[in-house]
Amino acid sequence: MYPAHITPSKIIHKFIAKLSDINLRELLKSGFVSFVFKISGILASYLLMLLITRKYGAHTAGIFTLFITFLNICTVLGRLGIETTLLRFIAEYSSQNKNALIADIYVKALKIIIPVSVFISILLYFLSPYIARNLFNKTYLSAYFQIVSFMILPMVIIFINSESLRALKKIKEYAFLQDLAIPLFSVFLLVIFLFFSRGKYMPFAAYAVSISMVFFLSVFLWLKKLNVTRVLPEAGMKYTTLFTISLPILISNSLCLFMGWTDKILLGAFKTESDVGIYNVAFRLSMLASIPLFAFNSIAAPKFAQFYGNGDIASLAKLARQVTKLIFWVTTPILIMFFVFPSFFLKIFGEEFGAGKNALIMMTAGQMVNIMSGPVAYILNMTGKQKIFRNIMFLVAIINITLNVWLIPKYGISGTAFTNMVSVMLLNILLFIAVRYYYKFSTFSITNVFNIKRGA
Repeated sequence: MYPAHITPSKIIHKFIAKLSDINLRELLKSGFVSFVFKISGILASYLLMLLITRKYGAHTAGIFTLFITFLNICTVLGRLGIETTLLRFIAEYSSQNKNALIADIYVKALKIIIPVSVFISILLYFLSPYIARNLFNKTYLSAYFQIVSFMILPMVIIFINSESLRALKKIKEYAFLQDLAIPLFSVFLLVIFLFFSRGKYMPFAAYAVSISMVFFLSVFLWLKKLNVTRVLPEAGMKYTTLFTISLPILISNSLCLFMGWTDKILLGAFKTESDVGIYNVAFRLSMLASIPLFAFNSIAAPKFAQFYGNGDIASLAKLARQVTKLIFWVTTPILIMFFVFPSFFLKIFGEEFGAGKNALIMMTAGQMVNIMSGPVAYILNMTGKQKIFRNIMFLVAIINITLNVWLIPKYGISGTAFTNMVSVMLLNILLFIAVRYYYKFSTFSITNVFNIKRGA
């Protein structure tokens, strides 16, 4: 029963009162949509990996992981950090109904990223034999890296279009393109391909074709949602300003991706593809805990930019605390399951994947700190503190690389997982401190998360 002073009626009224906050309502409504797409995308990704591991084994799963690794690295370099700049400024321009400026900055972004992405593609294609032979000592990987080279530009455009849609608060379109479309199409295509052939390139062909399909879909959705009839010939942001804002973000994103994928590259260089496959499954499982973080950040990020542009730091702080609280309570059950039953979840992919038990536990601990810190990275990037974020990322990346080089040869998968845990914890603690220092509020606090009234 309820205490005398707390009745169901009071609880309901309190909940409705909270929903009178328009930003919280939007966060919950759009956050739920993003969460569903994120969950669906994760499930599709695991289903794709499950198909690969069951049909081809850990060896091919490891090669597929390296394939995705190089695609992500090249895509980040090709984007130049411009997608985050578009997210920030399109959100601001949209709130001010400056549609011509939206088109102007988007076109300028394309004029920059297309030639850069093509250059990276050509470079990777011709360097693939050298990378496979000298970095991995496995010449057969060259063909897989060359397939990657054809996928770079389409992936870059997908990111640019999806982030631009996100800035316009087209969350359904953004979430589908960013989280669900590619793994979902890949699963369907791979199932179809397997009816005709079980050749070793089938998973990679399915993924490449799905990227091409999503590329055309992203172009269609962006042109459909862009409400502008002309682009101003000499207006809006200058190219130099675009570069000045984007380059620190590029460095931060590159360091973040580098830190996130260096473990797999070095594990593949020092150990076997099977080790990479096992570690990657454990890594992907641990990342399930961060789904709510990504989902609610999808909605919160453009609003952070709007609040900052209007000088409303109080509303920014309030929204950040609301996001953190939601993330904490939604994620806690997932974290508990991975801590208590790590082997059960790993062996779904096959008995050999049970070797990643300790790795899953360590990386789940890292994700605990990640979700408790809340949207700190987005707060810095959306409020003009992208250089601060870059500097923190640089420090953590150096520590990450040092630990990986030291621990992987000795401890293999466990050494990689320990490095991941330390890096994620350190990164989020430093970002949390930076937000506290510059904006005088904390995203996470016991009083906020557990509804404890001060002085009670």
